[in-house]
Amino acid sequence: MFRRFCVLLAFSCWVDAAQAMALEAPFDSHYAFVDLGEPPGNLGNLGGLSFLPGDTDAVLMGTHAAGPLGAIHRVGVVRDAAGHITGFAGTFTEVAKAPGVTGGIDGGLALGPDGVLFYTTYRDNQLGQILPGSTAPDRLIDLGALGVRRSTGSLQFVPTDMPGGGRLKLLSFNASTWYDASVAPAGDGTFDVMLSGVERVIGGGPEGVVYIRAGNPGFERDSILVSEWSNRRVTTYEIDANGDPIVDTRRVFITGLSSAQGATVDPLTGDFLFSNYGGEDRGVVVVGGFAPPPPRPVPLPAAWLLLTSTCAMVGLATCRQRASPD
Repeated sequence: MFRRFCVLLAFSCWVDAAQAMALEAPFDSHYAFVDLGEPPGNLGNLGGLSFLPGDTDAVLMGTHAAGPLGAIHRVGVVRDAAGHITGFAGTFTEVAKAPGVTGGIDGGLALGPDGVLFYTTYRDNQLGQILPGSTAPDRLIDLGALGVRRSTGSLQFVPTDMPGGGRLKLLSFNASTWYDASVAPAGDGTFDVMLSGVERVIGGGPEGVVYIRAGNPGFERDSILVSEWSNRRVTTYEIDANGDPIVDTRRVFITGLSSAQGATVDPLTGDFLFSNYGGEDRGVVVVGGFAPPPPRPVPLPAAWLLLTSTCAMVGLATCRQRASPD
């Protein structure tokens, strides 16, 4: 769908003549969105989103989501003069397979300690971990055995400069429940996961989640944005000192979505990205108007650096790989 870029106040915004998606007050006065549409290639239904540190030329994307063909692709992006993502570059490469036991990657995808990629699966309620350089999960954890109600859903790590920094948050889609957890090295490069017992029922069939720092327009306190699949919207909550949502602070951020799924923050601009899982609206939406986040202190692991530099050097010839059909 056609959109055009314009300059409004101190940030770029996007204008759309007719679209069911709508930002709700008071956020509509400060933010604007662009629908990038579906990424290149036959990547199937979309799941979680993330970025590798130092790699702003591409977004990591869960693909062929919620099934045994689940994978993670690095998809090249195009940016405007202000750094905002305006489209896909046409390049993509598979980073790793991301299956579960019977399912596959869902709305959760995040870079954890030591550059390990963490992801959640649906419908088999697993947490996968992929070490730098691996092309398949090095470990799957049965979240049901830990006490997470079937099935995730999503996950996210709290940014280290925010309340609860470094803690892992798990979200059950079916139970609409948020869980607090910590991680500890397992001795083989992967991490054990321990639930703290803190739970919050937040409703809406939660999927992707990101943290928003206080001071952004409309956000007086540190907050989260949550993709709500079942409610077809994105909502926001203020967070407590542990990085968990304060349930009675819920507000609606954006409505009119078909299948809100993964979520991430652009490390260059602070823009909020979320994926729509499937159907006619399958694709990625960018919401602009946020302040850029502080630089991540985590260096890019050598194996991930090799991946990103290889794609940059060889370009379309190597990185444009046709994915297997669903």
